[in-house]
Amino acid sequence: MSDEELLKAAKAGDGDAVTVLMERYKGLVKSRVKGRPVFSGGDADDLLQEGMIGLWKAIMNYDPSRGGAASFTTFACTCIDNKIRDALRKYGLINEIAYSYEELVNVTDESVRVFDGGDDGLQESFDAFEKTLSKREDEVFRLMLQGMKAGEISKSLGISYKAADNARTRIREKFKAARRAESADK
Repeated sequence: MSDEELLKAAKAGDGDAVTVLMERYKGLVKSRVKGRPVFSGGDADDLLQEGMIGLWKAIMNYDPSRGGAASFTTFACTCIDNKIRDALRKYGLINEIAYSYEELVNVTDESVRVFDGGDDGLQESFDAFEKTLSKREDEVFRLMLQGMKAGEISKSLGISYKAADNARTRIREKFKAARRAESADK
């Protein structure tokens, strides 16, 4: 069957058509993942899985009848890349603050812990940084750790974009100051 026939069947709920398309385009997903950095605690297989989810979304959402529609392959590449980028953002690479520690960041329901195999000094430094944050900055910081951007943070907290962006800037400055203090203590 052609891709077009398989896409129609997949949209109609044919699981076998989805399976065939997923197998047919798995190499494309692998090529989109190849050479990408992985997030802390993750590996290339995690990114491959995210890419496969992007491919599945492409299969389910591709509409060739839209005027000026891209080819399925082009559309799939975009969906795959977006899903991989979202995963990298969500799981750490855009976590500008904690990532610069170059340590593993573990976000729990109650707290954020940074550790590198038992360095209590690093944990103390991070705890001291967190204590410098205002209540609003702490709220913004926790959302930043989830990979949210200023616009998403503003909507989530019901504040203006400018207020969210300013809080992010203050957090970065406080983080840099904590890093300088940590370096000076060594």
